Amino acid sequence: MREIFAVLALLTFTTFGWAQSPQRMSYQAVIRDSNNSLVTNTAVGVQISIIQGSVLGPVVYIETHTQNTNANGLVSLEIGGGDGFDLIDWANGPYFIKTETDPTGGNNYTISGTSQLMSVPYALYAENSGTPGPQGLPGTDGQDGLSAYQIWLNSGNTGTELDFLESLTGPQGLTGPAGNSPIINFGLGSESLIANNSVLNYTLIPGLTTIITVPQGSTHKVLIQTEGGIQLNDSDNTAVGFVDVAIFINNVQEGTGRRVPVQNSPSVIFSVNAYNFSVIKILTEGTYIIEVKAKKFSYMFDDCYVSSSSNGSTLVGNPPLQGTLYVMQFP
Repeated sequence: MREIFAVLALLTFTTFGWAQSPQRMSYQAVIRDSNNSLVTNTAVGVQISIIQGSVLGPVVYIETHTQNTNANGLVSLEIGGGDGFDLIDWANGPYFIKTETDPTGGNNYTISGTSQLMSVPYALYAENSGTPGPQGLPGTDGQDGLSAYQIWLNSGNTGTELDFLESLTGPQGLTGPAGNSPIINFGLGSESLIANNSVLNYTLIPGLTTIITVPQGSTHKVLIQTEGGIQLNDSDNTAVGFVDVAIFINNVQEGTGRRVPVQNSPSVIFSVNAYNFSVIKILTEGTYIIEVKAKKFSYMFDDCYVSSSSNGSTLVGNPPLQGTLYVMQFP
């Protein structure tokens, strides 16, 4: 009964192959009992020997395994994990592989078979071979390929090479998202400045104010610019003075502003004194009141002005201050 078992098992030792990793061979066998039934999900003992020269030659390598068969009675092994496998000189063959199996999982090997290794181990020989062979003769040149333009013509198209190049233009792409345009606010206004104490403090120039809003969770860069001038048009007296102009955000002065000189004389009938300045702020979410304010600057004596007029405190002509306000938000 045991001999029948051995013969049936031997006939199934037929599959060999190379594993993906170097210096390994894979081995598979289907184990059947004396009734030709598969031996499934059972541990079997296997001994592998590599023999050189002939089936009766010297054993140059040996290793053992205990491995379970699967549901189909198949046992799978990797050969080459033991010491000395990488020292085999595969060029000095032939070589044979001997398999011995103990169906009970031990080392009482009752099934044995030997077969010659043919082309499979020579992959290892090629990997570790010595001097390469001579350079082969160059092959015959292949035919020149067709140009892209010629292929285009062969596809049924007509036209010049320029037509071909223009045909390579792809379809119109999707329109990209709109960029963030600046939000612009504008103001225009004027104020008459009379020489008295009521304008010694900063006073809003009517019209030069605007309100901006920065949305929740946003931060905007804001450019605030103002420009204008003070016009004098009187030749009766001579007077000199100064006017301060500044930008305010929520009633807080931003920057130093500008000090504008004011003067007239009988020889200068018409005079304009200009100013132009700006501030840049980074504002977070919220509402902001932006204003341009002006005040007289008290210089030396006589309220605001040094004057040659009889009262010394009136800059003749009640000079109007005229200006503009630009506010640009950059989201």
